[in-house]
Amino acid sequence: MAELDLPYSNQDYRQRWEHLYTNALSDSQIRDRRPNHEENQRLHLRAAHHFIVEAYADELKQRLCRTWWDLSTLDVLAMRAVAIHHWHIEYAKGLSIDELAFALHDEIAHFKLPDPAYRVLHGKLQFWIPHPTRALEPHRGEETQPPNN
Repeated sequence: MAELDLPYSNQDYRQRWEHLYTNALSDSQIRDRRPNHEENQRLHLRAAHHFIVEAYADELKQRLCRTWWDLSTLDVLAMRAVAIHHWHIEYAKGLSIDELAFALHDEIAHFKLPDPAYRVLHGKLQFWIPHPTRALEPHRGEETQPPNN
C-alpha cells in the first residue's frame, strides 16, 4: 500500500460529496422528480452530516492506526466506540453509522475538518442553509480562513 497522503485534494472531497448527496437522494422518498427547496435543504444537511462523519473516520485512520486505512467508515467508528465506551465489538458492529456517530458525538462535534474538506462543504451548503460559516464554525480548523460571502 502506498504512503498515506491526507488530507485529500479538493477534487477528492468534491467526489465524496457527490457520492454522499446521491446516497441521500436515493435513500429519500423523492422519486422521478426534482426535489423542492425544502427537500433539497434536508438532503444537503443529511449529506453534510455524513461528510463530516466520513472525514472524522479518515482522520481516525491516520491518527490512530494506519492499518485501519482499508477499513470501512462503519468499522472505524465501531472500533473507536469500543475504545471509548468499552463496548463489545459485536455490539458496536451491529450499529449503523448514524448510531455510532451519535455515540461519538462529543468527539465529532469538536472535530476540525481539513481545509479542503471545509471549503467543499461550505461551498455545497452556502445556498441551502442560512449562515453556513456560522454553522460550520465548530469544524473549522485554526488555519482555515472562512470564505468571504
